[in-house]
Amino acid sequence: MWKDLFDFTKSERNGIFVLMLLLLMLIAYRYWYNNVRSKPDLLKMDEDFKSEVDYFLKNAVKKPEEELLADVTTTEPKDIEPPKEEKTYELFYFDPNTASRENLLRLGLSDRKVDNLINFRNAGGRFHTADDLLRLYRFDEDDVERLADYVSIVREESREIEKREYGRPVEIEKSDIEEEVEKEIQIVELNTADSAKLVTVYGIGPFRSSRIIEYRDRLGGFFEETQLLEVFSIDSSVIEQIRDHINIDTTQIKKINVNTADFVELVRHPYIDRNLANLIINFREQHGFYKSKSEIQSLHLVNDDLYRKIVPYISLNDLRDNQEER
Repeated sequence: MWKDLFDFTKSERNGIFVLMLLLLMLIAYRYWYNNVRSKPDLLKMDEDFKSEVDYFLKNAVKKPEEELLADVTTTEPKDIEPPKEEKTYELFYFDPNTASRENLLRLGLSDRKVDNLINFRNAGGRFHTADDLLRLYRFDEDDVERLADYVSIVREESREIEKREYGRPVEIEKSDIEEEVEKEIQIVELNTADSAKLVTVYGIGPFRSSRIIEYRDRLGGFFEETQLLEVFSIDSSVIEQIRDHINIDTTQIKKINVNTADFVELVRHPYIDRNLANLIINFREQHGFYKSKSEIQSLHLVNDDLYRKIVPYISLNDLRDNQEER
């Protein structure tokens, strides 16, 4: 029976042969199509590329030098925008209640900001301090910080006798009283002066005076004028300008008793961070009250520079502040 299954006639054998031949031809075609026909003619591509290069070089040599130079100089990149010109401005004393449009533009304010300011004035609005500028649309803190020390607002009652033209200094006759004031240089004590006294010093306007008082309160007072460099908007040129008009009374400094101060009181001081505050308290709890300020210097977080800065602000006994060793 199994033998009959594999017994083919002659015609059947011929048919199987033809079928196998067709199958082999199909396999050969698929191989040729996927591997031979789809590959680029690399040799032909190399020849085409070489001919294109030769053509380019041939034309580049023949092209006049003037034409090549013109192509380079006249071609402008499309995606690169020309650099924007930096806007320049001037700083001078001005009264926002009366300043002209021209002077406001000279101060570096944009057209829209100037329009808003003038519209505010025309509507009956009035500025009393530099911070009032923040009430205007488009004005921000950067504008106020830049202009605050140059805002000079004239009181209504003295406006009719004001002889300053803002934006341009003018010469006026000096009265005998003004001459006497100039002869006597006003000295302002930094640790006790209020904002009204500080603004009398040329170079310290309302904005700087508020920053000085704010930082002075955090410190407990100043012990040297270079500490003003730690105040925002004050640099060495400002200190040179005001040096002859200020003095510092170190007896007005408010000190911290390191034997009783808690963490909050210590860390409130600008020179004492959280780590140092914890270290001061831990040392006190482990070794008892501090007997000498030099013990603060022995703490591993306190170097010579930091010790020099904080020693004027610490005490061991509130009753003996002026007798403590330095």
